[in-house]
Amino acid sequence: MFIREIGEKLHEMHLLEGRLTVAAANGAVRQMQQYRLQAKEVNDMLGLQQPKMKKTDVNAVAYELFRRKERLCEELAKALKTA
Repeated sequence: MFIREIGEKLHEMHLLEGRLTVAAANGAVRQMQQYRLQAKEVNDMLGLQQPKMKKTDVNAVAYELFRRKERLCEELAKALKTA
């Protein structure tokens, strides 16, 4: 489930990152890049290792990804306030 959801969003995030760059929302761009890279790593890792990983390990990796998503949302909110 995580693999497909993450993969579907990576392309959308790349497009949004370009729009944030044009808007000069540098903090949001940095968080977007970090989140997108983490999502790609998680997606790749789960795709290769999921059958061998324990559920707790998958959940820990997913939690870190969602934590980065929260930081991204905070930066997006800051960018929107200044726009």
